[in-house]
Amino acid sequence: MNDGTKKILTLQEIVQTLTTNGWSMTAIFKRTGIKTTVLYKIKDGVYINTSYQRYFMLVDLLVEKPPVKPPYNTAQYRKGFADGVASVKESKHV
Repeated sequence: MNDGTKKILTLQEIVQTLTTNGWSMTAIFKRTGIKTTVLYKIKDGVYINTSYQRYFMLVDLLVEKPPVKPPYNTAQYRKGFADGVASVKESKHV
């Protein structure tokens, strides 16, 4: 029966929902400032109590989309790395 009340999520449920929605622990840390060690404790259910500010920062992330990771192009990375190494070698021998 639906009587119009909403279920209040626990910290563990919030963090688990965020990770299943595509948020990484590092991205959550960057947005909220909560350390990743604390986030892992929350996810495991060990860290139970927190401040209202932390709780609502995590709740606000539930409605946001997770940050998009840029594609990783290894050939471009290697080319940039080789250019950087070459410039260092050239500057030492001049």
